[in-house]
Amino acid sequence: MVIKVRIVPENKEVEVRGGNRRVRELLKELGLSLEEAVVVKNGRVVLDDEVVKDGESVEVLLAVSGG
Repeated sequence: MVIKVRIVPENKEVEVRGGNRRVRELLKELGLSLEEAVVVKNGRVVLDDEVVKDGESVEVLLAVSGG
């Protein structure tokens, strides 16, 4: 099975294979850090130690800044 990840604002969708993962592990696999991203699962922000299970979908919201 896979975990489906939608990365915003890039509007990119990625499928991560290989089983359940903690949020911090998922971000690391995607080359992202907790400082630059927030993960949303089932409409709520989740902490870095929460488990994302096979078959679930999450959104990764990247911090955007400008001047």
